[in-house]
Amino acid sequence: MIGFLRIALLSSMLASVPLLAQAAQKLTPFDATSPAALKQTYAGKPFVLEFWSVACAPCLVDMVQWRNFGRKYPGVIIVHVATESMEDSAAIEAALERHDPGASDQRAFADDFPERIRFAMDPSWRGETPRAYFFDRKHERITRSGALDADWTRRWFEQQTAPVP
Repeated sequence: MIGFLRIALLSSMLASVPLLAQAAQKLTPFDATSPAALKQTYAGKPFVLEFWSVACAPCLVDMVQWRNFGRKYPGVIIVHVATESMEDSAAIEAALERHDPGASDQRAFADDFPERIRFAMDPSWRGETPRAYFFDRKHERITRSGALDADWTRRWFEQQTAPVP
């Protein structure tokens, strides 16, 4: 009986290995070069860089709204960046699965010195979350800290998806 339980446990553990590997592949590393790379990748397109943390209750509550904005305005890319390290991918993936922001571009900090990433993003950022950077088509940036203001965010998304005169 004990042998059977060991085999069942081992089989269960091995079956979860592909899932863990698959989950780890969902996250893309975000380092000090990432903001410039994203601007280049999304040249001429509006996008939002949204920074969140597993330990940030308002961040997790906001994820439903981010998902709704992403669905309603698919022309605006939303990049979610966990401020935890890639080494914490299990906790990050669990939070993403539980709160489902709906974005296809999910990243996590990939630097032993997170201040380097924050400084590259915005020298005035001290690490508070939630924090979002809204880039219009010209990549002019608006920074917002704190819980998502749904009315303001909706207006911004509408402006980005309106026809260009």
